[in-house]
Amino acid sequence: MKIKIFKAVLYSVINPILFLKYIERNILLVLMPRKLFHRRLQKNPYINFKNILYGLDQKSPVTQKGLIDSYSDYLITEKAIKSVLFSVNEVDVEKNIKKFLKKGDVFFDVGAHFGYFSALGAACVGEKGQVHMFEPAPLCFDYLKNLQTKNSNYRFVINKVGVGNEKKNIDLLLSPPPHLSSHTLVPNFLETKNLTVYQKIKVPIIRLDEYIEKIKIVPKLIKIDVEGYEYMVLKGLEKLFKNTTQRPVIICEISPSAHSLLGHSLEQLYKYMYSYDYKAFYSWNASIEIKNIKNPMGNNVIFRAPKQ
Repeated sequence: MKIKIFKAVLYSVINPILFLKYIERNILLVLMPRKLFHRRLQKNPYINFKNILYGLDQKSPVTQKGLIDSYSDYLITEKAIKSVLFSVNEVDVEKNIKKFLKKGDVFFDVGAHFGYFSALGAACVGEKGQVHMFEPAPLCFDYLKNLQTKNSNYRFVINKVGVGNEKKNIDLLLSPPPHLSSHTLVPNFLETKNLTVYQKIKVPIIRLDEYIEKIKIVPKLIKIDVEGYEYMVLKGLEKLFKNTTQRPVIICEISPSAHSLLGHSLEQLYKYMYSYDYKAFYSWNASIEIKNIKNPMGNNVIFRAPKQ
């Protein structure tokens, strides 16, 4: 509770406008009558992006096929669907995707899950831009494929792979309902969340720098949400960092408790990024640099070079 209060105070100080919008959206989310909410479902959640959420079914908003279907722990309740439509689902990530992406840009969504931020990224880069999604979980892949199919005028590239620091096959731990956003490549990480029953499947891992070399396009923005495997993803960009001065902006979710399970520390991750001219900024305000990485600053961090 103390940490939550600290974060609320921190966010209200570093970005009072966004914080007030977040509070306002949450109030509307709670107070909106069911009838009005169902009318809202008929409208497109994002302007100028037709069918971005596959056309929600007003008659059965919890079980409609294409997005929810009792799949994501963000979207198995009506309240959770509201949180998406009212843009209170990681508002800091949403803000930075809109801030750093422009028409014609290339966006990498690493740990794309069911495609919420991939869809938002496509809305930002437009039909001339590209969105490359990386997601090894089979059920997630099906939803990404649906997003691609129903928005064929946008350039979605789906990669059914995990991302790391070396090319190999490793275990993906599939967390059970209602924790379906906790799939991880980190051994024993689910146990730290008191999840002891899960499924294991083998998935292929690729390096992002080799993928970039193959497609010959450097993304403008990379979003990383991989439940503790983020340092391995960042290490898999080392060839790019060494061989070019191009530095994509990186929105990275960080899970400190997972790092020791992989044999490294949070300090090593930051030191690695600093060695390639990156600096760390608050996701709630990407103009304020993080000076003390041990402070409870939230899950998401913005890594960017000084000129970005």
